[in-house]
Parts: sequence; structure tokens; C-alpha cells
Amino acid sequence: MPIVNCLKNEPDFHPYGLKEPQFEVMQGGLNVIVYNKTAQETTRGRILELLKENPKYTKEDLMRILNKADGTIKGHLSKLKEEGVLNRVGSTKGGHWEVNNDET
Repeated sequence: MPIVNCLKNEPDFHPYGLKEPQFEVMQGGLNVIVYNKTAQETTRGRILELLKENPKYTKEDLMRILNKADGTIKGHLSKLKEEGVLNRVGSTKGGHWEVNNDET
């Protein structure tokens, strides 16, 4: 069995949310491209992890912990709410976050 076929079967990248690697047989070697999550996907995942740990975190808390700008956190929270992954329950100051599914 060619080495490229062996490598394509192991490991499985899907459980980690990663794109399948690309393999190219080149003269004298093998070129492998392995993909990583984007910064945007990582920030989104961290926001969800943090809000699962402490649903009372505010946007300002997330900005400080993740060292991200107001617009970045606000954009992620807005998108997560639009997608139904995140809900805000109660008021801005006294409320809390609910994470609706396991996105992390």
C-alpha cells in the first residue's frame, strides 16, 4: 500500500474540527499540509468554554481574559446568539449566559 494511502487513514482529524490534511507526492519526497483552527474559531471556542465555566462573565470580563477588543467580543457574542448557541438570560448587569450545545 502506498504511504500516502496509509497516512490518509490515520489519524482522524474530524473529531478535532480540523480539515483533512493534503498529501502530495513530490520528486524525492512527500509534502503534507496540515490545517489548524483559525484564530476566529479558537476565540469562539474559548468564549464558550469560559461562559460554561462562569455564566456570569460579562463582555468586559471576556475582553480582559482573552485580551481582545470590544468589537471582537461583541461580534462573536452576536454571532453565537444568532446561531442559537448562546442566550443571554436576564439583564445586562444581573443576568447570565446559557450555552445551548457543546460547541467547544
